[in-house]
Amino acid sequence: MQLQHSTIINEQVDYEHPLLCLKIWEIRHPRTERLQFGPWHYHKEIEFLAILEGSITVETRERHDRLRQGDVLLLGSNELHRTIKAADTAITYIVFQVDPLPFFAPSMMMYRSLFADNLESLAQLNYIFADHPPVREQVFAHIHAIYEEIRQTSKGYEMSVGIRTNQVLYELLRHDTRQTLQWNKAPGLIRLQPVLTYIDEHLADKIQAADLSRLLNLNYYSFIKLFKKTMGVSLVDHIHYKRVKTAERYLLSKDVSIGEAGQLSGFEDRAQFNKIFKRYNRCTPKQFRDRLRENGPTA
Repeated sequence: MQLQHSTIINEQVDYEHPLLCLKIWEIRHPRTERLQFGPWHYHKEIEFLAILEGSITVETRERHDRLRQGDVLLLGSNELHRTIKAADTAITYIVFQVDPLPFFAPSMMMYRSLFADNLESLAQLNYIFADHPPVREQVFAHIHAIYEEIRQTSKGYEMSVGIRTNQVLYELLRHDTRQTLQWNKAPGLIRLQPVLTYIDEHLADKIQAADLSRLLNLNYYSFIKLFKKTMGVSLVDHIHYKRVKTAERYLLSKDVSIGEAGQLSGFEDRAQFNKIFKRYNRCTPKQFRDRLRENGPTA
């Protein structure tokens, strides 16, 4: 398929909330007299489409998917796609764009690596919705509930959205009978456990790869290779991720300054804190705290 670069949009997704790396909204298209082609676009977030009413076609480089009421479609990270709406057909559907990686708690890091390794190929999991209708119905219900929670912003909606997003990921993981998400890392995780525990307990300290490798009686290069293969991310990225998540919790407190939040989380200075934090959250720690105040819990 030949495409003009000028016709392709690299979509930058604006998240609903600083602690929720997602955007979800409803699209309604009335009946028309001719086909309507949406623009070709892509984004780093994975995307779910949940069809509430009518039908629509989603085109990618490899396939055309005709979706009808009750259907769910998953698009991978950076997967080029567009919608095609048929004439004389009204359509209503929910678009759910999400970066799934921040939703994994520390106790679920082994599963995070499964998704991190496969973000761009997650569309291969669409067979689950065809082979297991009850799973499709469950995922559809969770997406619809997430939309309602975001729309109503009732007290505690952030917790509900996080739980339901994890439930969607769980359904994909549990029912991946073709093992698209390869689970072959258990031995490596067991071996890395002393290292992962050490990192969690010493985030505020300077962490040296050489010290970690000695915990496993490995040389530096073998250790770095094992860590990346098992966790799906480099050692440095893993430590940065853990420190950013720790800093986010400190930023929730009014009693801790931004500088203190960075120091307590293990960042060397304010400049490094700003740089790494912005890499993960697309905003500085100050902007993050300001957004939290703007999006404070509602009664």
